[in-house]
Amino acid sequence: MSSLTIEFVGTFFLMLVVAMTGNPVAIGATLAVMIYIGAHVSGGHYNPAVTMALWSTGKLSTTKTMRYISSQILGAVAGVLIAYVLNGKDFVVAPSTGSFFYQQVIAEALFTFALVTAVFHTAVSKDAAGNSYFGLVIGMTVLIGAYTVGQISGGAFNPAVGLAPLLVSASKMHVVGVESILLYTVGPLLGGELAARFYQYTHPHDKHPEVK
Repeated sequence: MSSLTIEFVGTFFLMLVVAMTGNPVAIGATLAVMIYIGAHVSGGHYNPAVTMALWSTGKLSTTKTMRYISSQILGAVAGVLIAYVLNGKDFVVAPSTGSFFYQQVIAEALFTFALVTAVFHTAVSKDAAGNSYFGLVIGMTVLIGAYTVGQISGGAFNPAVGLAPLLVSASKMHVVGVESILLYTVGPLLGGELAARFYQYTHPHDKHPEVK
């Protein structure tokens, strides 16, 4: 239960900072802080794409994967709601109106790939065990991605961050586009899965799942 609480709290604060500031530096720093806080409890995922990639490589059970994702989405929804309470404004992660859907999906997939690769190579790999920089690397990856393609795709790189505002909007009877739902599921999950396969390619010696 403590791991699910950490996943909820970490995703909540990540989503709150996204909704309140939209600032890549603040977002990357928040993610780094939350990872350092929660890594020893839950692994500090705060992102269904990370959780699914770990499940895909046999490092997380199906039951725990579903529980983590549920906690992450609930945490993100709570973050959007509290942001509304604090500033009275609706918030959605949205792609640029000047870009095409395929460009937006590619942008989300590319930098989710970079993010999940950073997670695997600094926080999962036994070759990097005991390092103190994993949180910074992961947070900086999100910062870089937001600055690079945020203006194209909205820079979510995280289904919970992309979908939670849409769920809140839908609950208020606002129209939610199917393309937006697909963008923030297909893009990040594809990037995460590619990162999982890339990790297995670069770490063929890591063949022993750690399902918990």
